[in-house]
Amino acid sequence: MKILKWIGIILLFLVVIVCGVVFFMVNKADNILSKKYTVEPVNVTLPTDSISLARGKLMASGCYECHGEHLEGKVFFEDPSIGTVYSPNLTMGKGSVVANFSEKDWVRAVRNGVAPDGRGLFIMPSQDFHAMSEQDLGAVLAYLKTVPAVDNEHKENNMKLFGKLLIGLGAFGDVIPAETIDPNEGFKASYPMIGVTKEYGNYLVDISGCKSCHGKELNGMDTGDPNSPPGSNLTPSGNLAHWSETDFINTFRTGKTPEGKELIAKYMPWKAISNYPDDHLAAIYQYLKSLPKKETGYK
Repeated sequence: MKILKWIGIILLFLVVIVCGVVFFMVNKADNILSKKYTVEPVNVTLPTDSISLARGKLMASGCYECHGEHLEGKVFFEDPSIGTVYSPNLTMGKGSVVANFSEKDWVRAVRNGVAPDGRGLFIMPSQDFHAMSEQDLGAVLAYLKTVPAVDNEHKENNMKLFGKLLIGLGAFGDVIPAETIDPNEGFKASYPMIGVTKEYGNYLVDISGCKSCHGKELNGMDTGDPNSPPGSNLTPSGNLAHWSETDFINTFRTGKTPEGKELIAKYMPWKAISNYPDDHLAAIYQYLKSLPKKETGYK
């Protein structure tokens, strides 16, 4: 009987510890999601000429992956145990989150990941836009303000207890990019010229979100999504070592690798990258080929 009593005490103790950890992590997640940031955005000139707007549309290709075919917003993530996350409506239709945005609000939201009320935007890849030149960022914002209005109202994000626990544990990485972006960092003194160079390829990789899935050193990583395959190794230690420039470009034109592997658009936004012209893809290829070989970053 004493053994059973001690077993019961130990089990109760473990339950108390687990409950305490869950409470702490959920509270941590609530604090992360509700934290406010004070950001005075940099000044950005928004162009109006057709060439700049075309450039803005090209550089905004990735926006459609998260915000829908017409940037009207959509269910970004949905799991009955984790919760539901909606990407907001970026058009001027009903349900728009940008209808009353000033130009500073646009810059703050896109470049710093902070809403007009100071709230950090959830899973907004502002770290990528933060790397953009003033000209490209201005072109993107100018283009976004011209997209046709679409009515699409949706509910608020709803994170379940388990979802908040995972956020608190850091399983999803930096879900609020504003936490890691220096609000006082301005634009660089110079950016590479457009061309088939590794320097311009480096720039495109930085602003296209490649490191979010393939790791900071592009040698692959586990994304933290249990349903998603790990990001592959893009250094010369990976399959890229056997690809020609034509192979690389064709992969994004067809959605199929030289090895015959189909790219899953849900996890690898190849369709957005495919909007880049051949010279842009060639520049990315040149940059990736110039990287030092790295051991794959996941087991």
